[in-house]
Amino acid sequence: MTDKTETVVARGSAYRWIVFEVTLSTNETVTIDDLSTVQDAALFALDDGLKDTATVSGNVITLTQAGVTNKKYVGIAVGA
Repeated sequence: MTDKTETVVARGSAYRWIVFEVTLSTNETVTIDDLSTVQDAALFALDDGLKDTATVSGNVITLTQAGVTNKKYVGIAVGA
């Protein structure tokens, strides 16, 4: 499993959210270093705009959508 680095697009301070871009394949992870805990996250595919499935543990988001290979996403993570 490979941990990818996010590219920060914008971040907020009042609500502790971050918007990022990342390229992922199924079961790859992205660690959101600016948040110690991610409470919720969403990954939207840039090719079709659909939200793909993902799980969150701590500040790590794992893409769980089946059959994905090197797909570009814009994501949003909310946390502390």
